Amino acid sequence: MGSPIDSWEGATAVFTGAHSSFSIGLSLLILVVVCVAPIVYSAIHEKAQYDKHS
Repeated sequence: MGSPIDSWEGATAVFTGAHSSFSIGLSLLILVVVCVAPIVYSAIHEKAQYDKHS
């Protein structure tokens, strides 16, 4: 069972959406939320636990 590709000459990569500022902005927003949300949540949780035990 061989590959139908005989040669890689002329092969190109296609990055769909990379030229769109909307998709880049959306990706950045998701990245910021995924990185900042756990920090904010843990700070709120830690403060609540500190207040509960002091």
